[in-house]
Amino acid sequence: MSRASATILIVDDEIHNRKLLEALLRAEGYLTISEASGEAALASIAQSAPDLILLDIMMPGMDGYEMARILKANPDTANIPIIMVTAQIDRSARLAGLNAGVEDFLTKPVDRAELWLRVRNLLRLKEALQQSKNSLLQLLAHQERVKEEERKRIAREIHDDLGQNLLALRIDISMLHSRTARGHPRLHAWVGVALENVDATIKSVKSIINNLRPFELELGLQAAIEWQLKGFQRTSGIACHLTIETTFAFALPDEQALTVFRILQESLSNITRHARATKAEITLSRNDRAFSMTVKDNGIGMNPDDRRKENSFGLVGIKERVSSLCGEFIINSTGEGTVLSISIPFEKEA
Repeated sequence: MSRASATILIVDDEIHNRKLLEALLRAEGYLTISEASGEAALASIAQSAPDLILLDIMMPGMDGYEMARILKANPDTANIPIIMVTAQIDRSARLAGLNAGVEDFLTKPVDRAELWLRVRNLLRLKEALQQSKNSLLQLLAHQERVKEEERKRIAREIHDDLGQNLLALRIDISMLHSRTARGHPRLHAWVGVALENVDATIKSVKSIINNLRPFELELGLQAAIEWQLKGFQRTSGIACHLTIETTFAFALPDEQALTVFRILQESLSNITRHARATKAEITLSRNDRAFSMTVKDNGIGMNPDDRRKENSFGLVGIKERVSSLCGEFIINSTGEGTVLSISIPFEKEA
């Protein structure tokens, strides 16, 4: 991260402290934003997150410890490095800061060289972590593409080889069944049982193929979603309502269409397992830049801590799938149902 692109937020109720830190940081080429209170700083971060925060401890209203705890508890701001600037150098103050989640400390009066070195080192660390995360996301996206291609290949092989063989076998057994109807009643009954077994096997094979890659996807995303909702409503007993807010077709590229479909499957699975819902509403829309889907249920909602439970990978998977396509993922729950929304830009925007 170059200094010209790094923005540092300074939070201190003393104006001369803010002006001094601004001057020192701008001399090194950093961009700075200053706020006089924790409340104002949180509002500023909600509008535009900085790359690093210099945070005073003792402020009227919300002190530095409380602000740090709020930031570190929010997944969207937890990775912003915080340097706590304080005149308190005792052990208890440092332990309280570490417990709140801050990464480093500076003692007032601030030493210019120490300030620059601590800021530089934390920005380097943040950049390295971001690069590592980006590499991991690229790897996960690649693995998803490989997995979906393998699913597609297996589904086609099952359809072309096993499916055709089963169909030929059924034709032969069906002919034998009809020819034994009059003269061989016992054989006719036995062949009838064999014919039923073949039909059950064909139905099972069709189900396996659809689970690997629904044929309806070849007809377009809308057709695949309608098919999925009919099956979900039949097996779960949860009423589904599909709303399409635009009249033109959803001509998404294969990768994006498949991502949206898999997200819908995961969302419906979560509703079945956790929501205790009786109704689900799915809305599809698009504009000139992006495709959007909203999945809403009338269930019991979810607690904020549910997203951080062990083995709770469904929402994480959805978020990473959307991130790999440069999209946006939002989930809201008020205790009276959950609303999951995704927005995926078209390829030229992404």
